Amino acid sequence: MTVTQIVHSSTPRPRAISPPSLSRLHQLVGSLVGAGSWARRAATALLLPLILLAAWSLLARYELVAPQILPGPSIVWATAIDLIASGQLPSELWSASCGWRRAS
Repeated sequence: MTVTQIVHSSTPRPRAISPPSLSRLHQLVGSLVGAGSWARRAATALLLPLILLAAWSLLARYELVAPQILPGPSIVWATAIDLIASGQLPSELWSASCGWRRAS
């Protein structure tokens, strides 16, 4: 035997997918996209922001990140309310959006 024959004889050939495994794959994809899947997606969509908010709150409360870099959500919320009440936030957002439009 030559080296080429040895290499080609020991190389495993790819197997074709048999029809039963195709039907199993179809069932698996159908179950992931099916009726129960929307509940998992909805729960993830609701829980992920809550988890991020809790992590942000804990990082700020225990000062694991400097307050100048990442102030707590309560401070950000209070500042946003004050800026909205004074009318400063809407005008600043408008001027910032106009500046972005001019730059692009």
